[in-house]
Amino acid sequence: MIGVVDESTPWFRPDRSMVLYTVALVVIDDQPGPSARLQAGLNRRRPFHWESDPGANVRAVLVDELCASVRVVVAARPCRPADQTAVRRQLLESGVLGLAYDIGVDGLVFERQSRAENERDVRTVRDWARAGRRAWRPTIEHVGKDQSITWLADAAAGIWSDVLLGRPSGHLERLAAHGLLRSATFEP
Repeated sequence: MIGVVDESTPWFRPDRSMVLYTVALVVIDDQPGPSARLQAGLNRRRPFHWESDPGANVRAVLVDELCASVRVVVAARPCRPADQTAVRRQLLESGVLGLAYDIGVDGLVFERQSRAENERDVRTVRDWARAGRRAWRPTIEHVGKDQSITWLADAAAGIWSDVLLGRPSGHLERLAAHGLLRSATFEP
């Protein structure tokens, strides 16, 4: 079972002094399945970002695929743009990784960033496991933004951000109806 991790960072304040940093973990039993279905259903190569790609058809395909996932875990916190790296680590350590461990995730897939950021993700996972004396050593892979598997976590983070920012679209209700969504930070 793999867990795909990505984030969404829409502006939290109109003056752009804060973002809502939202991390999502999408747990999938069958990694090739979602990628193949997304490629066939979307027929696109360019990366998808919930915040900047408002196409209803694309979003519908992603939500359909999310509803076929095992589980979606989300966590969010407002922060200054300069604090995003620290907040990412806090959200991963304070709930997302614990739920991934409890669910039985044995591999994590992150969207590739800079080398330093990729290494930071690996250290965060390893340090979290060591601190709790857990024998959890998931494989960790970083893939490009053009890999459709990452679009699922981006969509889940975007949906949760929309809800917290008062921009509901009906997508959350579909995920909730399937019993898939769980917040690691228990936002209202």
